[in-house]
Amino acid sequence: SIPAALVGELDQTEGIALKQGSDFFNYVLKLNLERPPFDQLEVRRAVELAVDKQQLVDLVLQGRGTVLPPAYYHPDLPHARRDIQSEFNPDKARQLLDSVGLMDSDGDGFRVMDGKPLQFTLLCDSNNPAEVRTGELLKAMLADVGIAITQNCMDVDTQCSFVWPKFHAKNGPDYEMSTFAWSAGVQVNLPFIRGMVHSDIENVGWANITGYRNTDMDKLLDELIVTADPGRQEELQSEIGALFAAELPFIPLFCPDGNFAYRPEAYDQWTYLQGVGILPRMSFLSGFER
Repeated sequence: SIPAALVGELDQTEGIALKQGSDFFNYVLKLNLERPPFDQLEVRRAVELAVDKQQLVDLVLQGRGTVLPPAYYHPDLPHARRDIQSEFNPDKARQLLDSVGLMDSDGDGFRVMDGKPLQFTLLCDSNNPAEVRTGELLKAMLADVGIAITQNCMDVDTQCSFVWPKFHAKNGPDYEMSTFAWSAGVQVNLPFIRGMVHSDIENVGWANITGYRNTDMDKLLDELIVTADPGRQEELQSEIGALFAAELPFIPLFCPDGNFAYRPEAYDQWTYLQGVGILPRMSFLSGFER
């Protein structure tokens, strides 16, 4: 597996070939909903509208990636809501922030909350170049709508100690904003979202590190894990995606493409498996492209 920045170089290297395809490893922006003003839906929507996700893909991933819609799931997944698209609209973001009283009262370009500048610390993994660069771009995008960001990058263990202490949300996340990366399995296994957004943080929502709470979402997720009827499962998946997009428990950003380099002289019959790549033994079998 190779990073996007090396694809162009290796693609021109004699004796090296590439296989590329969808990967469901995903980057998101976590907001602590227990910290004002992120408890207000209008503010979360404003943040999402202020982020140019396509620019993130173009600059962070050299264009080799996929924008994640507000409904969270990669469009190549069967349970994705492909009818719900991301919108980049800073003007609408500014209007939403105005509507909840977060104004630039002193004319310095940044908004004020409770008499203080609207300023937050954004955590990131210092050993992940994609997170570091994403944070730099988010800082500029949010400044454009009047939200000041200070980026604080650290090793991933320290980052998790603030955002996901001891890997359970019940231990009290202590942060304001953070870029965060999740493995492909979180996207592929739809019931996993129950742990990420369920209101019962003590017993169910162990990965609900934003503190999101919505009883309607809880009911949909609880029904999903006990429903055997495929038709009803599909209905629930669609409803969950729509409610996620409407509520924004966290802000989906992008998925990198999977990029794999190999020597065709040694073996040149790899089959790319979406979300996995070319390495599993199933890659040697036909019919496993998806």
